[in-house]
Amino acid sequence: MRRVIGVEIVADAVRDAEANAALNGISNVEFHAAPVEKVIDAIIENLVASGAKRIVAILDPPRNGVPGGVIKAIRNCEAIRTLVYVACDAAKASANLLDLRRAQSKRLDSPPFQLTAARGVDLFPHTPHCELIMQFTR
Repeated sequence: MRRVIGVEIVADAVRDAEANAALNGISNVEFHAAPVEKVIDAIIENLVASGAKRIVAILDPPRNGVPGGVIKAIRNCEAIRTLVYVACDAAKASANLLDLRRAQSKRLDSPPFQLTAARGVDLFPHTPHCELIMQFTR
């Protein structure tokens, strides 16, 4: 079964997403109003228990990236084969990006991701800021 799971810390944004899904007749989506580090393990466990074999994860974290535990959970779930990471500050997200590619170890017990595509997107014209969207696969 194909479905979308969204996690957002801002409850108003989740309510807006739920309203948009209802307005557009989208029923294969669920949302969680919580910090991702609080729900990622349960979400992954439920997906794997339901038989998910090929999971695509999309991370759009704040400037400093996501907590290391989130990267560890993603790395340790072999069913996550593709990851899209949106970095608004690639330098500050560098620890996440390195951990995604770091060699397999006792802490990171699944194969690393490989960067397969990257593109800068200018969402703020006439400023030096741009988003970096990266696709990782394994």
